[in-house]
Amino acid sequence: MRGAVTLYIAITGVVFALLLSGLQEQLDMHIGWVDFTVHKLMPIVVVAVWLLEPARHRLPVWTAAVWLTYPLAWFSYTLTRGPSASWYPYPFVDVASHGYGRVLLNAAIFTLCFAGAAFALVLVGNWRADVGVPTASRESASAQA
Repeated sequence: MRGAVTLYIAITGVVFALLLSGLQEQLDMHIGWVDFTVHKLMPIVVVAVWLLEPARHRLPVWTAAVWLTYPLAWFSYTLTRGPSASWYPYPFVDVASHGYGRVLLNAAIFTLCFAGAAFALVLVGNWRADVGVPTASRESASAQA
C-alpha cells in the first residue's frame, strides 16, 4: 500500500511540475499553501521516505501493474464523465480541445512513464528491503512469527 501511495504522489508531483506549473489560476488551484504542500512538498517527502525507510518485505514485480489500476481507472472515469459534464480536470485529458486521438496518445505516454516509475519503485523497495534487514535477521524473525 505504501508503494502505491508513493507512486501516486510522485505522479502528482511530476505531472504538476512538467505540465501544470503556472496554470494554478486557470485550474483553480491558487491556494498557495495547498498548492505547495500537495504538488511540491509531499511528493518529495513521500518519495524520500520510500527511499530511506526500507520496505518490510520484498514485493513481487507484478505489484507494479496492480498499482497502475488506480491511474487507469481515473483516466477511464475522466473520459467517461468528461463529455456529460463538459469538463475535464486537466488540459492534457481535455477531449473537447485535443480530440480522442491526442488524449489517448497522452494516456499511452503517461502509462509507459507511470509503469516505468512503478517498476522502479518496486525494484528500489526490494533493494532497500534487502539492504535494510540482514537475511539472517529476516529468517529468524520469520521463524519466530
